[in-house]
Amino acid sequence: MLQLKAFYETLRSERKGNFKGDICILSTSLTKPVQDFLSRDGIKYHIDPIEFLFSSSLAKKIGLFEHVRNVVNTAFQSTCHHLSPYSDIAAQRCKEVAAISLFSRAIANREHTRIWQVTGKALFETYRNKHFSKLGILSLFDSIRNDYDKILLCDGDMIFQRPVSELFELVNDDRAYVGDEINSITPGTGIYRSNRLAARLHPKKLSKDLSMGPNAHELNVGVILSRTNRMEQLMNEWKSIMFENGIEDLFYAHPSDFWHEQDYMRLLRDMNPEKFCNLPTTSLMHLCNQGNTVLREENGLFKMKSNEVLPTIVHFPGASWKNYHNIKSYYMKSILTSLNGLGIYK
Repeated sequence: MLQLKAFYETLRSERKGNFKGDICILSTSLTKPVQDFLSRDGIKYHIDPIEFLFSSSLAKKIGLFEHVRNVVNTAFQSTCHHLSPYSDIAAQRCKEVAAISLFSRAIANREHTRIWQVTGKALFETYRNKHFSKLGILSLFDSIRNDYDKILLCDGDMIFQRPVSELFELVNDDRAYVGDEINSITPGTGIYRSNRLAARLHPKKLSKDLSMGPNAHELNVGVILSRTNRMEQLMNEWKSIMFENGIEDLFYAHPSDFWHEQDYMRLLRDMNPEKFCNLPTTSLMHLCNQGNTVLREENGLFKMKSNEVLPTIVHFPGASWKNYHNIKSYYMKSILTSLNGLGIYK
């Protein structure tokens, strides 16, 4: 809720986002107090638990995968905390081998069904909330398709520094407008390793489509902007390539180099680059994977080091907000104090 408060306050501020349109929160579940708070503040919400996921074997395998990773990480944390940096590399490899062995044995023994009942389902629900909640927009299109020309679909861990109308004005065709992270997909990076793994596992489907090299960058799904019809098409394509294309095993293919939902969106762009347009860093900056090297924080504002421009959106994925004093102090307020201020708890 603290991130959401920073999000919509800067989005609506006349001196910042100056957004006058509708805001709708997508969620797999919302408590009644949160629903009441959103309604009082004029914010719409749409709840979709995305039930189809739970009827698939993929859900049980991801639940098992998360369970195994937790078990292995816990075991190694208790025994390897004293290791040197060089030993840490060896420990990481040992963790990967242990996780692969445990996961393979559990699948062979059909343990994923039992573990699903114990911890797997809860772990998958957490995973769904983090990685698949955007798919909830699919069940919303019937009621919004004819009401909105353009949609900005974004995470809540971001702030707005300039009028978002500047972003909407960029959309003048049927492409999806997205933003890249700074780092290239080159040898030594995690995305490069996961792409290589994917190409080895599915050479006929993926070897020609995956972009790698100094000019290839990670597409961050934290912000997607497009016309409404393109957004609906894109969300259906995303769902299809994740769950209906025969490459869903990449979600649990390796303890470290597994794919996230974001990788599948990047694959869609690699396959159809003409359907996407990259937003400039003056419009959107993701503060991960070296994004912090091109911005500086000054009195709560984030400026490009090269030209002092304020990016319209600054996104803090992966808890990168912890590196910035003003944002950190905002997010780290007392939870009780913040809920009182929001009128959610009294």
